[in-house]
Amino acid sequence: MEKDKDEVLMGKGMKVTLMNPKEKLEQKLAEVKRIDKLNAMRIAMTHIEAQGLKVDPKKATEIADEFLEWLKK
Repeated sequence: MEKDKDEVLMGKGMKVTLMNPKEKLEQKLAEVKRIDKLNAMRIAMTHIEAQGLKVDPKKATEIADEFLEWLKK
């Protein structure tokens, strides 16, 4: 086990993980960033389909990144 994280077994097979608050915050921020990226990809796909565009995956990713920047503002 890592020194910043401990796993404790509690009654009836329940397991609780204790971790460094900084590590937990980093995990939460990474999850929020991942969800924002997925939302931007959904918006981009809706835009691409609505416009009837035929784009390669690289261009779709660029469009998604533009929407992600827009969402941050």
